[in-house]
Amino acid sequence: MASEEGQGKTYHYFKRAILALYSDLKKQSAVIDELFAKAFAEALKQGKLNSAVFKLYRENFGKETKNSTLIKVHKRLGVLSDSGGFIEWANNGNDGSATCFVLRDKYVLTCHHVVGHIVGEGVEEKGWASIISHSARVTFSYEDKYPKENSWFSLAPWFEISDKHLDFAVLKLEGDRSLFPAGLVQFSYPLPFNGLIYIIGHPDGQAKSADGCTVVPVFKRKRECHCHIQRGQKGVCNNVKCGPEDRQCIHMFTQRSFQHVINNPNVVTYDTSFFFGSSGSPVFNADGQLVAMHTAGYKYKKNKQLHSIVEFGFSMVAILAAIKKNYKAWYEFELPSLWEDAGSCPGEHEDFTSAYTNDIEMETLE
Repeated sequence: MASEEGQGKTYHYFKRAILALYSDLKKQSAVIDELFAKAFAEALKQGKLNSAVFKLYRENFGKETKNSTLIKVHKRLGVLSDSGGFIEWANNGNDGSATCFVLRDKYVLTCHHVVGHIVGEGVEEKGWASIISHSARVTFSYEDKYPKENSWFSLAPWFEISDKHLDFAVLKLEGDRSLFPAGLVQFSYPLPFNGLIYIIGHPDGQAKSADGCTVVPVFKRKRECHCHIQRGQKGVCNNVKCGPEDRQCIHMFTQRSFQHVINNPNVVTYDTSFFFGSSGSPVFNADGQLVAMHTAGYKYKKNKQLHSIVEFGFSMVAILAAIKKNYKAWYEFELPSLWEDAGSCPGEHEDFTSAYTNDIEMETLE
């Protein structure tokens, strides 16, 4: 505590030798002393307590974006997370992992490009089923330590429902059905225009975790992408400085790089910390409804660290509409009549624009 004669003055705790190196600090301290002296004198004149001087410089700040979550949502997400699965594979030196989730009964949903990584390059899709069965397996209990052998489910030699444009694939589990987690398809819901979403998956092949992030609204997508580029380009990245090892640097992106995502009504865009291994993760809205499947993002390297411009997931409404249109018999037999009253699945007649460009790097291990 300062003595009475010392109140209203600033105090310095720097060593004098260090302080002498920075002459501007002395000037700034003189300015602060003057400001406090005026405020202190004014407070005395008005008969206020000395603490009023410091209250003048105290500010209560409010967050611009609300990201608090109701406890009931946490509880709901905790239950829904049981259906999120960890899929790993080992195929003749081709090892990797990703995320999936139970769609209904014995069927799980993941990304088409994930299955492509499982089977490897140069294999026609008609031969994928057998490779999937021999190379990959799924567990739903990877929440802390790596699961024991009896916690895994095999995959059947079955690959019949998929779509490259919407980047989804349905796989079939083998084993005791009573041990399979509940399906999430009945919780499907249209994409949110804004607000919070939650991604539950296995980023970097680690234990199951959840990431809460903010939706980038459609009308802000272009601006957000370009802002990320501008921040990444400040004196750091250019064609001259960046060598072959930095081929993913941000200068590879152009004004046209993001058109297929920016203008695509079948995706939700957001900013998440989930990168490799999280493809195939379920995406929930703030009410715990399944709105999308986390798919990919535009990544780049800056200062040898990985960054991302924007991430996106394909709408569950669009995915289910595509299944109903192209695999109607399977849809009607295996999935419930989700929109029976409406007569058709929302989005059934939408144009499923591909979100692939040469600039996209899918977020799975290679």
